[in-house]
Amino acid sequence: MSDFGEKLEKISKVYDPSSEESDFDAAFKMYHSEIIMDNLYGNNILELGCSTGYSTHLLDNGKNYIDVVEGSSNNINISKDNFEYKNVNFIHSLWEDYEFNNIYSDILLVDTIQMLEDKNLILNKVKQTMNSSSRFHIISPNNQSFHRLLGLEMNLINNLEDQSERDKTVSAKQDLNWEKLRRLLTDAGFNILKEEGILFKLFDNKKMSSLDSNMVSALFKLGNKFKENAAHMYICCELEN
Repeated sequence: MSDFGEKLEKISKVYDPSSEESDFDAAFKMYHSEIIMDNLYGNNILELGCSTGYSTHLLDNGKNYIDVVEGSSNNINISKDNFEYKNVNFIHSLWEDYEFNNIYSDILLVDTIQMLEDKNLILNKVKQTMNSSSRFHIISPNNQSFHRLLGLEMNLINNLEDQSERDKTVSAKQDLNWEKLRRLLTDAGFNILKEEGILFKLFDNKKMSSLDSNMVSALFKLGNKFKENAAHMYICCELEN
């Protein structure tokens, strides 16, 4: 097993965003799925990574057909234990090792690009799965998020690319903002169709979990009104003509 494969298996033992009770990231996954569902081109979907299966479960509405390529066998097993699926095919492989031979209507890379050392390698593989109608949906943390700006002012982090202890646990870099993500995608040969900010995040996940659900819902809605400082960035794109 590669070093990255071992890292994924290690993360799978400590990170479970399958419910809001276990991790606030489950709330993110609900809003991620809503935005993606609103912008799907078709129903033949490639999901790159599934964590413990919650996002896959939300997308698996009986009409969509989903191939999941996941690098952690433990995550696949937990996903199958957590939820019953209708039209989901799980494939255990690191993305860089997998031969992508099929064309999909929609390709999802959600909250994982921050883990990648060679982002362009995966973006080029994504292009192999697309035709002129396909849509690529990418969601990434934004290092210009309000809660990171607040943390910087409070001297909790030294700069906006600093990793929190949680970031280190899940091997997440904080190296992207809107400008950098747009440039990464356009330089790789994608044409941007839509952008949306997700969650005006006030605090870290632990504190966010303690907030009233109505407040959390309102903060998610405010994410696109304060897009430049939203916690997550959603971009939907197609292949450049």
